[in-house]
Amino acid sequence: MQIDNRKYSLDKATVVLFHPVDHTRSMLRSVVMGLGFTQVNDFSELRPARNAIVDRGADLVLLDIDSDNRAICKMIREIRIENHSADPFVPIIGFSWSPDIRMINHGMEAGIDDLVAMPVSHKLIHDRIVTLIENRKGFVVTSSYVGPDRRSPGRSQEDELGLGNIIVPNNLRFKVTGDREAMASTAAVAEARASIDHHRLNRYAQRISWLIGQIREGKTEGKPLALATAERHEEIGRMIENIAFDLRMQDHPELLEITDSMGRLLDILQTSPRPQFYDFMLLHAQATIATLMEREGAKEMVNAALQETSDYLDRIQAA
Repeated sequence: MQIDNRKYSLDKATVVLFHPVDHTRSMLRSVVMGLGFTQVNDFSELRPARNAIVDRGADLVLLDIDSDNRAICKMIREIRIENHSADPFVPIIGFSWSPDIRMINHGMEAGIDDLVAMPVSHKLIHDRIVTLIENRKGFVVTSSYVGPDRRSPGRSQEDELGLGNIIVPNNLRFKVTGDREAMASTAAVAEARASIDHHRLNRYAQRISWLIGQIREGKTEGKPLALATAERHEEIGRMIENIAFDLRMQDHPELLEITDSMGRLLDILQTSPRPQFYDFMLLHAQATIATLMEREGAKEMVNAALQETSDYLDRIQAA
């Protein structure tokens, strides 16, 4: 079954295909070319496939995720999250002969668009590619994920920060339909990356607020309280480091003071977990979100968080 070439110019799109097994790779190549693609670069090793995606660019990526699942998922995360790839939003379809729940979760959590169970049919690949061209999902950002929205339609609208989905460039659609609004130009990629960075900073601060709530409520998830608290302190520390790192790349110098103050609070909390310190940490996180969301009174929240924390520390040190 060939995709209607009166509607799609598939010969203009570049496909990168990775599969270590010669017979399966050849079969997938034949299926894809049978649909109408002509520029199909296939690889039996992951490193040259990665180079072809990151350095030379691709409009569609087809990956085996069975052979070295850890390395493949790591590569997908690097494409999605790190700023090495020319197009971090390239559509990615994974293939698996044994798509157990663990394998599915690893691939989805890495940021693939779709996972197809082998063996495949022309119609199945046809339908999945048409979906990527016509109805690709927007991207969402959490403290640990960047990729297509996995939530159900009802849940996708539920976001207490009001951030919503990010419509990212889709060079596959641009190449095969001529829709210039979908083109992964340098400017479009930079704009989408800026939106993702903004969302991610908010998610880090939101995650800190959630972790503090778990600590204050004494939630242990079946672990000893001291261990659960220590693990959450450790994660809060990572979130603070992540916020500080991202802020250095953005124009929010006033929030670097907040992250420095949060770091000092965390150092104290690890030896003296007073409730007041959690209150201050929460205020810091809320001030960070207010600043990033450009809410009214954000500057006052930042100043209050810094001043109240400083005054309290001065009092207990003088006591």
